[in-house]
Amino acid sequence: TGAHIRVVTDDLGNAVSFLDEWRFLSPERRTAVAARRRRYERRFREVIRDGVEAGDFARGTDPHLTAMWMLSALNGIAVWYRPDGELDPESIADRYADLFLSGLSGPPRAPAIDFDRRSDP
Repeated sequence: TGAHIRVVTDDLGNAVSFLDEWRFLSPERRTAVAARRRRYERRFREVIRDGVEAGDFARGTDPHLTAMWMLSALNGIAVWYRPDGELDPESIADRYADLFLSGLSGPPRAPAIDFDRRSDP
């Protein structure tokens, strides 16, 4: 989470542009960016799945939905973060890590959905 937060906070202008405007890239560039994004998202799912299998995260945790939740929270920092604000990137990373880990360690309250059965967009 810290590395992702650093990328977002180090260059807010580019982060906001990329997060909001990447779909307007040329078809070739958009395809390349989408492939990289899918690999990045897949890696989040793998880490979460591994954590569930190792018993570090709650059994029944949905890797796809959890990865989307985490990435949405991380990317959302670009909307509200201010370099002169109360929290520096390291403090944000620490607090987000605490939130993510506490959220993953408790028992899930809803049944898991098997998103792996569908095809990647």
